[in-house]
Amino acid sequence: MWESIGPKTAGDAYDSGLKRVRETVQPIDGQVTILVSPHSIVTVTTLDLKDDPEVAYQRLEAPHRDAVLQGTGDTLYTDDFSYADYSDDYLAARGGTPRYTTDQGGAFEVVQENGQNVLQQMISEKYRALDWEYSYAPNLTFGDDRWTNYAVTVAVKFDDHTWQNAPTGNYFGIGLRELTDVKGRLESAPYVFKLFTDGSCQLIKNDQIVALTYMDNLDLGIVHRITFQAVGNQLSAGVDDHKLIDYADTDNPRFSGRVKLGSGYFHTRISQIDVKQIGSQSALIHDRLDNLDDRLTYTGNWHHVCGLGNTKWNRTLSYGVADSKTPSSVIFDFSGTGFSLIGQQDAPTTLQITVDGEVHDWNYQPQHGSDRGENAHITGLPAGKHHVMVTVTGGKFALDAVDFIG
Repeated sequence: MWESIGPKTAGDAYDSGLKRVRETVQPIDGQVTILVSPHSIVTVTTLDLKDDPEVAYQRLEAPHRDAVLQGTGDTLYTDDFSYADYSDDYLAARGGTPRYTTDQGGAFEVVQENGQNVLQQMISEKYRALDWEYSYAPNLTFGDDRWTNYAVTVAVKFDDHTWQNAPTGNYFGIGLRELTDVKGRLESAPYVFKLFTDGSCQLIKNDQIVALTYMDNLDLGIVHRITFQAVGNQLSAGVDDHKLIDYADTDNPRFSGRVKLGSGYFHTRISQIDVKQIGSQSALIHDRLDNLDDRLTYTGNWHHVCGLGNTKWNRTLSYGVADSKTPSSVIFDFSGTGFSLIGQQDAPTTLQITVDGEVHDWNYQPQHGSDRGENAHITGLPAGKHHVMVTVTGGKFALDAVDFIG
């Protein structure tokens, strides 16, 4: 009889009761009585597998720490698709699949152009799969959701030969700070910059066009370097040496997330991707605590909910309600230069934020936030260890996680 159950005491390892042989029982008159303890999973079998290494539980641990994805210096990510340090059949064995990207529409594969490897979107309108529910234009995702301030530069050559029904369907787009992408679309990123083959440009925030401009004399026969960057709530985009858009997001901005790239149903080709960090190394999120992590201490009136949707970290939320008699607070310690409180707010609320025993903000008003997005973003603290207490002083506050920066 096998059983999986949580640790008995706080000092036990988290997996001390996972997939263990609890007992061996003998049937009496062809029957057995099985006790299933609360919050446990029990499996009964006639197979003797307790010494089978493929069945017996073994803890799997990553050989490396889950560090933020980054290269050297200020480079967070780079790829020219040459993979010169790998075997000659490396790409052939992978079916032309590039490293570290996830297609969520269309198909992006490495092909050769004039002896150079490039990443090409392979599916045209003619061969597009029209599925039963929905499908979105070609796009891919890469990067780390702990990236904060960065610039993405992509070397792109448009396909001006493939025919398609939509006259405005030929574009290239870069999305920044993507955290949740349930539907698999470029605009799942909160910020998207699009350049169309007619030279028109769009800056899109949360599916709404917030800025329009135009690039004169866009030559479709050459490679263009498209750059889109975010620093704090400041966004800018440009093509080649031309800055085209500057935008300050003052309405519920996002501060961290992955990168998305997208195009229409054309054979758009990418020859280089570079992501560079802007500012100091301390701008990266180095740790994230779920709201139910035991490194967070709650006092007062809090309600903890489990089993929620997959757009919540670990599918959990904690709700704190302002209480004049017993203040509702969450307390934590960290090392760094700042922190963010994560979680979408259903209604306006106010917080008092105390750092190292001093009131940092006595009437902080969290923004609406989003699933996995920041509702409070505190930066500029001295580098080092800090003790923080966040008290709900008005309304009902939702906490999904805490990010530590620096």
